[in-house]
Formats: sequence, C-alpha cells, structure tokens
Amino acid sequence: MRKYTIPGKFPSLNEYINACRRNPHAGAKMIHDSEKKIISALKGQKPLKPPIRISYLFVEQNKRRDHDNVSGYWHKVWQDSLVKAGLLENDGWNEIVGYRDDFTVDKNNPRIEIVIYEEAK
Repeated sequence: MRKYTIPGKFPSLNEYINACRRNPHAGAKMIHDSEKKIISALKGQKPLKPPIRISYLFVEQNKRRDHDNVSGYWHKVWQDSLVKAGLLENDGWNEIVGYRDDFTVDKNNPRIEIVIYEEAK
C-alpha cells in the first residue's frame, strides 16, 4: 500500500472542458501543468506492481463542485502521471482494476489523498 497527499485544488472537469472550447492549447496547458505538479510529487518512487486499485479522498474547500466534476479530471491526470513518471507501464484494464472516490470538506486545507493497493495476481 502506498499513500500520497497532493495539496491544493485542481481544475474541475467543467473547467477543463471550457478551456478546451476556448482554445485547445489552453486545455493542453492545463493538463501539462497538473501532470507536472503530480510527477514532481512522485519523484523517486519505485514502480508499482500491477494490478492496482486506487482509493481517492477529495478534500474540497466547500461543496460547490459536484463529485463527478471534481473527480473526472483528476482520474485522467493522476493515472496518466503514474505512467509518465514510470510507476506504471500503462493505465489500462490490466494495470488498474478499479478505484473508489470519497469526498469531504476542509475549507483551510484542500487536497487529494490517494492510497494505492498493489493486488496479488
């Protein structure tokens, strides 16, 4: 089991979609900036042994954003970042067998807490 805490608030799925509608480069920059922050937090980690299961705890500042709006963008950038950081060879069905989302509020400390379980084949 591995635990990670990524501080701060990341863009929502709606923010990403709106950025792509305005300008495809804006959406790409949003993804790039998010992945850069995540990959920096993953530096020095050993590769994971798939299959893995991921548990996310989204800690928001308030309840303004819908659950799927918060988690949709994050799943994409986190799982792609695991691959780009060299922790997973791929983020497909053979590597990630499932995930769980939970949500809470802490107005002073928004963050995303992730637990990755390496499951025996």
